[in-house]
Amino acid sequence: MSSKVRKRKGGEGDEEDRISSLSDDLIHLILSFMDTKYAIQTCVLSKRWKSVWKSLPYLDFNHQTFPFNGDPTDGLLQRVVSFLKFIDQVLSKRHHTDLVKVCFQVQPPFCYLNTMGKVIAYAVDHNVQQLTIQSNVSWYFMLPECFYTCKSLIALQVLDGRGDTIKFLKFMALPALKSLHIHGCSVSKESFNFDDFSGFPNLETLELIDIRYEEDNTLLYVTAPPNLKKLELSFSKDYERNGCKVAIRAPTLMTFKYSSYASMIVYLLDDDFASLHDAYIDIHDWCIWASKASDNEENCDKFSKHVVNWVNNLKKFRHAESLTLSWETVAVLSMIPLFSDKNRLPFSNLKYLKMKLEQWQSCNIDKDVEMFGRVLNFFFKSSTRLKVFG
Repeated sequence: MSSKVRKRKGGEGDEEDRISSLSDDLIHLILSFMDTKYAIQTCVLSKRWKSVWKSLPYLDFNHQTFPFNGDPTDGLLQRVVSFLKFIDQVLSKRHHTDLVKVCFQVQPPFCYLNTMGKVIAYAVDHNVQQLTIQSNVSWYFMLPECFYTCKSLIALQVLDGRGDTIKFLKFMALPALKSLHIHGCSVSKESFNFDDFSGFPNLETLELIDIRYEEDNTLLYVTAPPNLKKLELSFSKDYERNGCKVAIRAPTLMTFKYSSYASMIVYLLDDDFASLHDAYIDIHDWCIWASKASDNEENCDKFSKHVVNWVNNLKKFRHAESLTLSWETVAVLSMIPLFSDKNRLPFSNLKYLKMKLEQWQSCNIDKDVEMFGRVLNFFFKSSTRLKVFG
């Protein structure tokens, strides 16, 4: 690649401008690490840079990090107007070229929502591949109609700070989508139907974080598409409901991560996960529930059924090479008959076992050493390849 050579105006010698001699693709990649406003300001460097930003395939609109040029004492309204005006100018002056990644983060006031819809529609119209949407407003927002049939989208990340403000249709057709991450996922009769992923034939990663049930006795049914390799489900402790259940059918999983409160009933509908490499299980509040169970026979019976249910679930992870268990999960497993020679399960592929104790959790040395030892003994006898990490 030949380098452009230009002289300084002061006549102090030649200066090699190597960055300007790079291809637009490489310059775009460099600019992708900057705030979009700073990337656009490079247009003043030279004629070479004047229009480079207009085909920039990476756009990041974030009110919190947006570099305002006005008086620091300007009120919120002035800052909002400046931010929205900047977005309008970018969308109107940018060349009609494809987009790789678009991020839009919304903060109150709700007037941002109209602009968010405009940005999403623009991204879809320009064949966006990666889309991140973050909302912390309390007003409902329905994604634009064109989004639900976007053919170019490969990765979608939705961060809903309120948990139920970004609304999805019950069915979406995103044929190229490989990764779906939703943080703040509300489960109700009107929410997206997670038992029908026929519109996501190429989905490989599904992450549903901070799942919130809106009603008691609700069933979340997750039927994975045929190519799904990674599944993560994390249920919010702050929205615990009575009698809620989750049923999972995902026979092709290689990585499974699950975190929930103890009263959640989990059904793993596959006989086993033959392709599973890594499993992470965190069932919290077992100890709280166990103390409640001792109060009366009905609670005790429910507690016992949940423990048995998780024993049956554990059997289905026997092909895993790596297994991570939270401290409370280990505490419950150490109390059940599964960990006897008579009922031992073969974890013949298990290489790595990690038992996780959070910093905020107290530790009774004598009691917990005995508990961990019982669980370790079981897994050591079940696998000849095991290494343990604490």
